[in-house]
Amino acid sequence: MDNITALCTATCQDSFKAWGSGVEKACAGETVLQGGVIVEAKALSLSLTYNAQIACLQDSESNWCFFDSQSWQGSDYIRYNPLMCADESDMPDICDEEDFDIQSITADMQAMTNLYNSSLFCSECFLELYRLRLLDPWLASSNFTDYLIGQFHSVQENCSTTLPYTTSSSTLYIGAQTTATATATATATTTDAATTTNTVTSTAVCLGQIVQPITNWLTCDDLSDTYNVSTGDARTATGDYDCFFDTPACLPLPCPIYAAWGSPSCTSLAELASNSTNNVSDSQFLAWNSNIQGSCGGVANGQRVCMEAPGGTWTTPSVTITAPTGTALYYTTATPAYPTQSGTRESCGKYYQVVSGDDCATVNLRFGLNVTQLQSLNTYLDDNCSNLWLNYDVCVAPVSAPTVSSDGSCGVGVTCAESGFGK
Repeated sequence: MDNITALCTATCQDSFKAWGSGVEKACAGETVLQGGVIVEAKALSLSLTYNAQIACLQDSESNWCFFDSQSWQGSDYIRYNPLMCADESDMPDICDEEDFDIQSITADMQAMTNLYNSSLFCSECFLELYRLRLLDPWLASSNFTDYLIGQFHSVQENCSTTLPYTTSSSTLYIGAQTTATATATATATTTDAATTTNTVTSTAVCLGQIVQPITNWLTCDDLSDTYNVSTGDARTATGDYDCFFDTPACLPLPCPIYAAWGSPSCTSLAELASNSTNNVSDSQFLAWNSNIQGSCGGVANGQRVCMEAPGGTWTTPSVTITAPTGTALYYTTATPAYPTQSGTRESCGKYYQVVSGDDCATVNLRFGLNVTQLQSLNTYLDDNCSNLWLNYDVCVAPVSAPTVSSDGSCGVGVTCAESGFGK
């Protein structure tokens, strides 16, 4: 509760909105790769600001709806008992029907009004949270979205209430990670005012796994198990809650998958994915499973989740650093061989290119510096060293003033100016 009240102050919320607007303006038209899918660059900030709205939602009595929702008890779809037709002497009549499928789920079995108690789904917090969920920026046009909208109507009818709502009509998804080869054709027309028309066509190439439409349609679980992708990614790639697709689908690269039975939490799954050399955090686990189904308090039962990064996990190289035995002096300004960040000291005697595995501690150890010295040479560095950029040069030594000659010998690091031995 302390976290919610700290987050949901007016000042903090205004700051969130200003930051989100700034990102959207600065990154307009830009795209980034997230979880093997190309999305608009504003996706990260929009996800955070939207989640802050969820966390800070209150009802008319000032109850924190998201906090209260952590104690709500619902269920997955109602399902037939897998053993109900096993004993012919004691099985229901439906088992004898020719078209009966024990795996099927009827409309009543998926009805939200049958999954929650009416005192809960008619509460103000439930309805307001549901309405806000329909504004999720990641909510794509799909059968599942249609299901959510239909269930919202059904819930309102049962509660004798009507709440206006909209859906986000998400445009965050640009497509699967691809490379493209483009060809341009120029057509010139010779007239008094010559014109040239360029037509550009491109062919996308999936950098994940291309899956052709399947004659014997697979369920989401089958698709996940066959191609080693998470259930959430399978649904996202096919654009369908049941993973039906009739055009080629681009799935992410494979990952080791785990069937999450018993609705475990994200924390327990992260602990399960950890080993003696890699302590997996909740954030890291969610980065591998950006389309996880359900909430992190208890994910959707039986879904497949990635236990490593899709395509493989990068291993930090073993780095041996020998600390310098003395302090090197540089008397001329060096020229950086690689880009530098704004705030790098202009009169720098030596630059060092940041490589994989570096942080401020390794750079300091390598060049005999402390935090204060490194920050004085690179004023943009924050106290946590979170903005040390890979493949950029950092300044690791100042330009030292030469000493004044005491015997008339002048050379590198020694000047005869103002020494009495010459200028």
